[in-house]
Amino acid sequence: MILRNKILLISSLFLLFISTQAAYGKQRNGHCRFIVFGGMKLGMSDSGDFKRAVDKMKEFHPDFVLFLGDMISATADEDPEHLWREFDRIGRRLSAPKYTVYGYSFPRNIPPDKQRILDLETSYLKRNRKKSYAFVHKNNLFICLDTYSQYPASGGDDYQHTFVFLSRPAGMKQETFWQDTIHPRLAKKVDCVFELSSSFPEVKNIGGVPHITSSFCPLNQPADPGNLFHFLLVDINGPSIEVKIVPIDPIPLPLDNGFNEREPRTFYKNDFYNARYLLTTPIREQLLLPQQVIETMEIKPGMRIADIGAGKGFFTFRLARALHNTGMVFATEVHPDLLEYISRRAKTQNLDNITAVLVGRDRYDEFYKKHEFDIILLCEVFNDLPENGDYFEKLALSLKKETGRLYIINFKNIAPFHKVDFGDFTGVITFLKDAGEDHPVFIRLHPRVREYIVGDGTFPAPPGIEELLFEDCNRMLLDKDLFKELLNHYSRKWDILRPMAMAYLCRPPDRGLVRWLALRMETCKDSPGGFTETQKRELHTLNKAVLSRLLGLDKVSFFKGEGIGVIFKDKQAVIEELSRSGFTFVREHDFLSQYYFLEFKK
Repeated sequence: MILRNKILLISSLFLLFISTQAAYGKQRNGHCRFIVFGGMKLGMSDSGDFKRAVDKMKEFHPDFVLFLGDMISATADEDPEHLWREFDRIGRRLSAPKYTVYGYSFPRNIPPDKQRILDLETSYLKRNRKKSYAFVHKNNLFICLDTYSQYPASGGDDYQHTFVFLSRPAGMKQETFWQDTIHPRLAKKVDCVFELSSSFPEVKNIGGVPHITSSFCPLNQPADPGNLFHFLLVDINGPSIEVKIVPIDPIPLPLDNGFNEREPRTFYKNDFYNARYLLTTPIREQLLLPQQVIETMEIKPGMRIADIGAGKGFFTFRLARALHNTGMVFATEVHPDLLEYISRRAKTQNLDNITAVLVGRDRYDEFYKKHEFDIILLCEVFNDLPENGDYFEKLALSLKKETGRLYIINFKNIAPFHKVDFGDFTGVITFLKDAGEDHPVFIRLHPRVREYIVGDGTFPAPPGIEELLFEDCNRMLLDKDLFKELLNHYSRKWDILRPMAMAYLCRPPDRGLVRWLALRMETCKDSPGGFTETQKRELHTLNKAVLSRLLGLDKVSFFKGEGIGVIFKDKQAVIEELSRSGFTFVREHDFLSQYYFLEFKK
C-alpha cells in the first residue's frame, strides 16, 4: 500500500502546456495515461470540431478517454439517440476505450423541460446502464459520478490513486457535494477531482484536494467568450500525477517564433491610407529618438547610405543633413507616391544628396547590386522583406567590408509601457478615481499616488506623480497575482461569471491569448527558483493586455498595429537570420524602449 503522505498532491500536480506537434510513443511499463475531455454539446456545436479533437487525442495514445458529460446538447432539437450515434460515429476514430459522465446543462433562469430530461436519461442508460459507476485500471480507481443522484461507492485501501469525475451543471454552487456521495473512507483517499465547468480551465484546492475544471467546446456565445478548446492529458508514474493542458488548435502567441503560424507583418505597410499619418506622426519622434539614432551611427561626410523602406523619409532627411550635403542617401521604397513625396521635399529643402529609388516588393532588387554602401538602415521594415532566404546574403555583397555597417531597428515583441501610452495622464487618473480604493490596480500604486487620487485629484498632477504612476504600471507587468485579483474583483463587483469578467478585462482580439496566458501562469506561481525568462515574457504579455484595456494604454499598441495580427520577430531571430547570411552581430544599442536597435558588419 502506498501511504497517503508519499503521494504527490497539489504541490506537484501542475499544469503544463504542450505544443500541437508533441506526442508520446510506446507506454512505459506501469505507466498510465488517460485523457479528460470537457463538454462537446453535439447538436449545438460543430461536429467537425469534435473530429479535430479526436484526431488530436489519437496522437497521444491514451489508455482510455473520459468525457465529462454534456457531450450532447440538452436543448438541441435532435433526438438524443441520434446525437449519441453521432458521438459514437466520431468516437470510433479513437481506438482507446471511452467512458462518459452523466450530466447536462440548461440555460440559466429557464426551468429544464422534464420530458427532455427523461429522454436524455433514457438514451444515456441505453448506452451505459448506470449513471454512476466506477472502474479500475492499472491499480487506479476511477469514479464517475452522476450530478443529480448519489452513488454510495466504497472501496479498499489498495488502490494506487483514486480519481473522481463529475459534470457540474451551470448554476450549481455546492463545491463538495461529491464527498457525500461516496464512502467517507474512500473520500479521504481521492487524489484529484476532474469536473466540467462553464468557466475556463483552472486548478482549485478544495478541502485539500485538487479540483481541475475543464470547459465546454467553443460555441461562440456571449456567455462564454474566448473559450480555449482543449483536453487534459494525465500521466501517472508511480506516486506522481502530471496533468497537461493540450490546446486542440494552435495558440497564436507572439512570444516564440516557432510557435506562431501567422505571417509577421507591420501595420503601415499593409494599410497605405494609415501610412500617410503613421509615417509622420509625432509618436515616432518620441519612440525612435532620431537624433540619438543618427549620432549612434557616427556618420561621416562622403558616406553612401541606403535607407531601405524609407517611407516618407523620417530618417532619409536627417541622414542627408548629417552628411552636410556630401555623399548620397538612397531612399528605397515599393510605393511610388511615397518616393514622389521624398523627391519633392528634398528639392524644396535643397538637399541634393538624396536619391529616391523604386524597388521591387517581393524580391531582392538588382539596384542594390550596383552600389557599395557605408551604411544600410532598415527601420520598421524587417518583417516586410521578401521571404526568400537569400535576401540578406545578396544585400551583404553591397556593404563595405569591415567598415560598413548595417543597422536594423525593429519593434520589440515584448516592451514596457511608454509615456506616449499615457497621454496627459488624465484618462488613467480619472479611471483610478472612479475605480475605488479596493481596486487591485489602485492597491498597487505608490502611496503618494494613492494619496493624490483620493485627495482633490486635480489636473495637472503635482510634480513626480505622473512619473510614479508610470513606474507603477510598468512594475505591475510582472505581478503574478494581478490578473487573478482583477478577475475576482469584477466577478464579485458585478456578480457575473468569471468568463464574463475575463471578457471585460481584454479586447476581443486578445481574449484567446489572455485566457491561454492566464492558464500558463498556473505553472509558475510556485515555481522553485522564481520565473523563467519565458514565464516572465508570458506574464508581461498577459498583464500588459489587461492593463492596456482597463487604463486605455493602447496608443503605442495602435501605432505598432498590435491586435490586428501583427507579430514581430524577436531579437535573437533577427540576429540568427543575419548571421546565416554572412553578417556579424556587433552590438545592441539599448536606448529605445519599444525597439531593438541592432548593429551588424560584414
